[in-house]
Amino acid sequence: MKDLLPVLFSLLFLSSGLKADEWVVKNKQNSELPHNSVHVVTYEGPVAWLGTYEGLARYDGYTWRIYNTSNSDIPHNTINTIVADHLGYKWIGTNEGLAKFDNHGWAVYNEQNSGLPINNIKAIAIDSDGNVWIGTWGGGLVKYDGTNWTTYNTNNSGIPHNGILSVAVDGNDNIWVGTFNAGFVVFDGNSWTVSDTSNSELPHNSVNTITFDKMGKAWIGTNGGAVHIDGSNWDVFSYYNTGFYFSDVYTVDFTEDGALTWLATNHGLLEYDGADWRNIRVDNSGLPNNQVLSIDVDDDENIWIGTAGGGMAIHNPDGVTLDNNEALKQSDGINAYPNPANLQVRIQFNEASSGNDNISVDIFDTQGKLIRSLSKTQSGQNYIDIETASLLSGMYWCRIQRSSSILTQKLLVSH
Repeated sequence: MKDLLPVLFSLLFLSSGLKADEWVVKNKQNSELPHNSVHVVTYEGPVAWLGTYEGLARYDGYTWRIYNTSNSDIPHNTINTIVADHLGYKWIGTNEGLAKFDNHGWAVYNEQNSGLPINNIKAIAIDSDGNVWIGTWGGGLVKYDGTNWTTYNTNNSGIPHNGILSVAVDGNDNIWVGTFNAGFVVFDGNSWTVSDTSNSELPHNSVNTITFDKMGKAWIGTNGGAVHIDGSNWDVFSYYNTGFYFSDVYTVDFTEDGALTWLATNHGLLEYDGADWRNIRVDNSGLPNNQVLSIDVDDDENIWIGTAGGGMAIHNPDGVTLDNNEALKQSDGINAYPNPANLQVRIQFNEASSGNDNISVDIFDTQGKLIRSLSKTQSGQNYIDIETASLLSGMYWCRIQRSSSILTQKLLVSH
């Protein structure tokens, strides 16, 4: 019977018609998010890294960890960009220097201790050799190979402007650099090729983002719309041919299968299926703010969204469950029955306690809101009973801390 419980749980959950919420919103008022303006969201399963005006936030869908100048070596609380290298180390661009975080300690680079020409870092990209390409605000482009620093600016290269807004690396290790009001340039290691409104179909010369789709084709987000470049073909998307009012495109990302393209804009979130467009805004969805600055789509097609003033949101039309999150997955060390529960559920452990065992239980809804906490000290028992009569029907997560271990369990309540 024990082996059948997960199957029964799934069948009962589906037959109940219950579905996780399509929107989960986290802001300064209902969470530990340090600021409601989230400049950048980088999802690195099972953790999202959020860059704000008041520090860096690490969120696993369950718990928060905040890094700022008062509790870490991060050089500034305004976070502009976050990129993970092949070792999982985070490279973080701030208004006062570059930081590398190896999940334990910090290395900080600035004008005083490195070859950086200026401390304001707007963009970072890493090539296949591990070279870090750094876009600065006023100092041009910088290449750091782990030892040497090389600066490319308007005086010594083909870069058309020293204000860099975006940097990306394509499949051939060409470096694409988006500038402030001077278009973008592609560097192949020898020559620089500039595209702007005077020599191409680029709709605006301020290039906020450059990324590549599943076919390796470039998407360029500007202050006048977006461009998809497929060889010599440039498809421009703006207010005029999408039917939706927007101008600034800050981020572009894609679903895992490449079927959908998502654009973060100054007038909501745009979804494109290759033929039709859909505009997700405050007035027709759970989006907390129409100024969408950053998006990242995870493997479960949850869209992690950073806004300018509305905090962070997670969206999935099929319901945000964060099932790919290891911290939220059901543990093999416990079992819950009955599940679905009505008046009471018993959480049973695989092993009984040998002495006094302090057990704490936290119950969360699917949005991560703490619903109830309880604690108990017991000896020689391998279970704890939880009253569920007062809980609304729906799906919950139980976090059980016992001795030094933390276990999690899905729970369905059905009255």
